[in-house]
Amino acid sequence: MLKRESANGGLEALSVKIKSLEEINAKVGWLSSTRYKKEKHDSVELVTDVAKLNEEGDLSVNRPPRPFTRNAITKYKNKWLKIGGLESLKVLKGNIDYEQASETIGMIVAADWRQSIVDFTTPPIKPATIQARLNRKIHKKKVGLLTKPLEDSGYMLATLTHTTD
Repeated sequence: MLKRESANGGLEALSVKIKSLEEINAKVGWLSSTRYKKEKHDSVELVTDVAKLNEEGDLSVNRPPRPFTRNAITKYKNKWLKIGGLESLKVLKGNIDYEQASETIGMIVAADWRQSIVDFTTPPIKPATIQARLNRKIHKKKVGLLTKPLEDSGYMLATLTHTTD
């Protein structure tokens, strides 16, 4: 026979904890307020737009896709599912609350996305892009890695973040 009460609060308490798992929510990406300031103009460009353009590419202007987010999902999806399961168990046991679980998951996914950007090497950037970076460096403008895709100024990498609801 199923007993309604247990040492840790009974089935009702377990039901409340299970319901709280629905509240685990972490988002990874760039804040809508994060923008590049263009050097030649006073205009700004959203980092989210630049990231999307990098991810998808634009073959009409000979810009190849650089799918760093899709690569991260492929590489780390099982890890994220395992961590989500472990964090959920901690919530169910009462060791942490859903906000702490969301924070942990968000931090890990954001770190893995950053690593995907750092690891990304193909297709290589074009000689004209390398020359443009060298020209900016000559003029004492901030330049990241000269030959590395996705790491021109380092701003996209540095501003990648996570939020929890």
